[in-house]
Amino acid sequence: MAAEDPDLELVQRVGRGDTAAAQALVARKLPRIHGLARRLLGDAAEAEDVAQDAFLRVWKQAPSWRPGQAKFDTWLHRVTLNLCYDRLRRRRELPTEQPPEQVDPGPPRTAACTPATSAAGWRRPWRRCPRGSARRSCSCTTRS
Repeated sequence: MAAEDPDLELVQRVGRGDTAAAQALVARKLPRIHGLARRLLGDAAEAEDVAQDAFLRVWKQAPSWRPGQAKFDTWLHRVTLNLCYDRLRRRRELPTEQPPEQVDPGPPRTAACTPATSAAGWRRPWRRCPRGSARRSCSCTTRS
C-alpha cells in the first residue's frame, strides 16, 4: 500500500522538518479539507479553524507516520471529520441560561370531551371521547 500512496514522500519530508514539503502538502490538500469542513459545519470561519487544526496534527504526526497502515489522504479525511464532529457536538451541548419558552396548546377541548360530574360531586371520566378513543387514553382531555 505504501507504493500506492501518492503523498508518502511529502509526509516523510514533512516529518523531517522540510517546510517546503509542508507548504506543498497544505497547497495540495487544503481545498478538499476546507470544503469538507465547510459542508459539515456550514461556517467558513469555523471550517478554516478545523483545517488549521487538521494540518497541525499532520505536522505533529508526520515524524511517526508509518507507511502501509493507511493512505495519508484517508487519515487526513478522518481527522477532519472527527474535528468537525467534535465541534458539532460542542454546539449541541452548549447550555442555555433558561430553556426556551414553549407553550403546548394541546388539542382544543370541546364540550363533549369534558368529564361528567356525579351526583356526589366526584368527577369521573367519560366512557368514550367523541373521537372514539377509550376513556383515559384520549389525548384531547385533561383533568380539571
